[in-house]
Parts: sequence; structure tokens; C-alpha cells
Amino acid sequence: MVKILITGTSSGIGKALTEKLVRSGHDVMGISRYLPYGKSLNSDQSTYRHIVADLSKRSAGSYIIRRISLYRFIPEVVIFNAADTRSDYGHREVKIAETRHILEVNFFSIIDIFNKLSKKVKPGALFIFINSSSAYKGSGVEGVGYAASKAALSVLFESLNLHYGNRYKFCTVYLSPVDVKRKFARSSIIPIVRIEDAVNTIISALGGDKPTIYNNWIVFGLLKLLHFLPPKAYFKIVARLDKLRSDL
Repeated sequence: MVKILITGTSSGIGKALTEKLVRSGHDVMGISRYLPYGKSLNSDQSTYRHIVADLSKRSAGSYIIRRISLYRFIPEVVIFNAADTRSDYGHREVKIAETRHILEVNFFSIIDIFNKLSKKVKPGALFIFINSSSAYKGSGVEGVGYAASKAALSVLFESLNLHYGNRYKFCTVYLSPVDVKRKFARSSIIPIVRIEDAVNTIISALGGDKPTIYNNWIVFGLLKLLHFLPPKAYFKIVARLDKLRSDL
């Protein structure tokens, strides 16, 4: 049994991941803005506890640490899954207040929680970052804040690994678009990851032996290669990908 702390557990990947880890017998503590499960895990499963916290608030990190200390819960694995996916595009300009909110949740809260947990966890603790294809390209659909936060998260992972890699373990899991609503066929033009496959990919990172895991590695390989194209060709292809992504 491993003690695992997960952010963003109220829905989607985080909810499915938490449910599977609890069923597997792990001791899990979830963090989200809402209490996700009602009675399904909180009362029936002694290996699950929950903290309600809004990661966009700068006080969230301190509050989470207080709650963890109250439970005497020292995580061996921390999974940073929470993400604000809203678009910050307005009709004529970027809505900068929205951008700040997104970056607070998707980037700054991770640094804050890491800093505070580093004083609690033991050497060898594993920090897992859930990232997406948005880390490799801008988007005219998803918004400035989301794409920028995912690119920043990629650099954050590398930097922490280089500086603190002798004390902690770090892993980034890159996921292609995930069919959270379970409405797309596997034959979609864009490779769609089933939510069950996304969960299994994240669980495969628990071993801590791989710094980077891709699902689907072909998608991410192609995204990297796109940057070697002439700018006009690059933006034409990315605009087409945006159009396909907007249909998801």
C-alpha cells in the first residue's frame, strides 16, 4: 500500500484514477474544489480521504499542509493532476484575469505545494506531473493561459529534476487528448486516449523508474518534428489541428 496525494480528483481523469487506486488498496488523499464522491468513497473506504481546496487561492498550499498534518498523512507519491482548462480568449483581446487564474492553478500552485511538501516527505518521494500535447504548441482555441501553463509545467519538471533529482524522483506523464466524456470512437482522426488507458498510463509511473512517459508517443514525436518545418507550413498544420481539437 502506497500513500498517494492527488490534486484534481472531483471529475475526469483524477476521479477515475483515484477510484482505481483506492480499489487497488492504496492509501489515497484527494484534493479538489468540490467533494466528488458523496458516500461512495468517503464513508465506505477507509483508505480514502479528501481535502476541499481551491488551488487558485494563494492560501491553498498552507491549508493543504495543515490538513495533511492533521491526518498525519505523509505522501510517498504526489500526483499533480489538477488543471483549469478554460479559454481566456475574449472577442478582441485576451482576458488577462482569466490567464492569471489559469496559471495560478496549473503552475504556481504546483510550485507552492511542492515547496511545502518538500519539508514533509521523505527522500525518494515521487512527484508526478500530468501534462498534455498543449505543452508543445500554441493554440488559437484552448487559450493562452492553458497552453502557456503546460509549456511552463514541462520546463518546471526538467528544472526540478536537474536541481533536486538526487533527493526526489520526478516523472511527467504526457497524454494525448483524453475522451473524458466517452463519446469518441477510436477511429477519430486525432488519436483519442480512452480515460481507462490514461489512468493506466499514470499508474505505470508509480514505479518511479521513468522520468517521462508518453501516451501516445507517436503524437508527441510528430509535434516535436513540426517545429522543424518552415513557419508558414507549421502554422497551417497547427491551425488544422486546432480545428480538429475544437470538435472534441
